[in-house]
Amino acid sequence: MLSRREWIQRAGIGAAASLFLEAHGHKAFAQAAAAPGTAILCGMDFYPLLRGDGKDLRTAGTNSVGLLIPALKQHGFTDIHHLKNPTQQEISEAFRKFAKPRQRLVFYFLGHGSRDEAGNGTLLCADAADEKNKGNLRREELRLAVTKLIREDEVLVTAFIDACHSWAVAFGLGKGEGAGKAFPLSYPQFKSMQQAPLEDPDADDRLNAGCHPCFFTAAGETEKAWVATIPDKNKKMIYVGVFTHSLSRMLQAASPGEVWENIHRKTSSACFTYSEKYKIPRQTPHLSPIYSDVKLFKGKKGELDLSHLFELNLPDAKILSVAVKPVKKNVSPVSIPVGAQFSVNVTTKQAGYLIALEKTPDNQYHVHFPATASVEAAKVEAQTTLRLPTNSRMAFHHDALGRDTFKVFLYRDKESAAKLLKMINDLFGKSVDEKNSKTIRTSALKNGSSDVVSKDLITATHTFDVQPGKDRTP
Repeated sequence: MLSRREWIQRAGIGAAASLFLEAHGHKAFAQAAAAPGTAILCGMDFYPLLRGDGKDLRTAGTNSVGLLIPALKQHGFTDIHHLKNPTQQEISEAFRKFAKPRQRLVFYFLGHGSRDEAGNGTLLCADAADEKNKGNLRREELRLAVTKLIREDEVLVTAFIDACHSWAVAFGLGKGEGAGKAFPLSYPQFKSMQQAPLEDPDADDRLNAGCHPCFFTAAGETEKAWVATIPDKNKKMIYVGVFTHSLSRMLQAASPGEVWENIHRKTSSACFTYSEKYKIPRQTPHLSPIYSDVKLFKGKKGELDLSHLFELNLPDAKILSVAVKPVKKNVSPVSIPVGAQFSVNVTTKQAGYLIALEKTPDNQYHVHFPATASVEAAKVEAQTTLRLPTNSRMAFHHDALGRDTFKVFLYRDKESAAKLLKMINDLFGKSVDEKNSKTIRTSALKNGSSDVVSKDLITATHTFDVQPGKDRTP
């Protein structure tokens, strides 16, 4: 095992495969998944163009790939391609060469990870150099490659990324806080949007969810990932990734019908145990949230919960806007002190059906308009400014610190608005905690002219921080 000093010397090293920590003591299920699958496994052992000897990963890439292969075979992945020390171009070409239409694809990377000037993740390939980001597989490049497979070939992609800052490589709906989260809706009526150019930076937000990528990463956006010398099943000490030694073991032990949430929980626990035992900074494995209750290597379609609803962005500032108006003029609308009063103005230039929601700093959800779940109550005329709360003698204020979000939805389509109101019906007259938001769901129609997501939908969002007041403490 690595000493504390050796662990610290390996700080920042990513790893992406798996390992058995002890002899097999579990029963592997006999049959693999029925659907065929392809795996592209990229293992980095050294970086010849980086400063230093470039060999700090030792043989971690090769060893980890070798240990992941039997776990994937057990789940039906028989077409497996090991790319040893691949360049950025070789990885990009592998997507085009090996992925098969309407089949499952696992993309796996063990190696160094970093972040670019915009904070997005990058994976360092064999041709990575110290200057000009040469040899980096950027998040945007990965998004374009995966988006093309999903939209054109209906490939179901699962990505295991074991590298520093690896969650920053993940992509999903929107920017900022929503980045990396999947939006689980299928809406065939968005064919025109789905045909938008792949270079459109928001194109991945519009994919149908049946093939939305599932990301399982070794660490958070700002965390390090680790490699270590660990005994294999023959008790030989080999270099492997700490994250994937557990991941592979859990995949091997997984029973039919296992869901990703269980694998994520067990893998995270093992990583935490290592960080505690060897007194190193913790790495926190991340999983695309919408895949938590999905069976391994399966798709996710047609479900929407409130947390993902708040990530949907289809803005048109010329038609719909929302703005916070503090009662005191010297208060910033983007940073409001605890206890300070404010109202919210919603302005629409277009007639339709309006729904206004709020997610409070303590993660409670509220409906502020309409007053009832009736779609008729949501109807507004063009050139309307709505003040919230609707009682003009009242104002909002918060007792808790944190982030507050007002989200407004404007539909021209009555049926779509009615569906959304039906979904959030439980919110009328009470609040719902974020932990229970998954119980408030709707099923998106596979066919039909309308849905809670619609081509006639416009959204507007105002987010602000609730800060300590001058005379108050948090």
